[in-house]
Amino acid sequence: MLSPQFVPLLAALGDLPAELVVLVTAVALVTSVAGSVGAWRMFGKGPRRNRAYKRARELVLEGKWQEARNILEEIRHLGPASPEWQGRLNNLEGECLRAAGETALAERNYEDALKNHLAAAKLLGTNVNESRQRIVEGMLADLRQRVAAGADEKALKLAARILQSHPGCAEAAFWQGVANIRLNRL
Repeated sequence: MLSPQFVPLLAALGDLPAELVVLVTAVALVTSVAGSVGAWRMFGKGPRRNRAYKRARELVLEGKWQEARNILEEIRHLGPASPEWQGRLNNLEGECLRAAGETALAERNYEDALKNHLAAAKLLGTNVNESRQRIVEGMLADLRQRVAAGADEKALKLAARILQSHPGCAEAAFWQGVANIRLNRL
């Protein structure tokens, strides 16, 4: 049943050409649909997830992996994701962990660097041994620098740490010997 308040409106529309009524109706319908689509694009889970993901990727590339991980947690709180999105999020987390490992390596925090690199390798599906080797290379670079600057107790301790975790590392044994000679320990 038609509401009495619409009767005058319909009577007024009856005086208009049919083309104009169709045009006004089409414009109203398009405006309504566009408003709904615009609202979904602004507030829907999918578009919000996509925008946050892109922002987090940019942050990782800028070296701001901590902020990227915070955004990643926000994305995960949006609700369940499709398997494709789950893979994307795991890759993003792996990239964050790898960046965290590189930061720890630069700060000579080798245990955290190894932990982060191993976790990243698991998420990214890369070789765990390559991750371990990356940390050993960082430790050896630090050892070379310390011995070149003048052997000290820290160089000997670092060489011992490398040899403890990688007993067959000939380069660490070599630098340990050079440090011992410089410190007149032999």
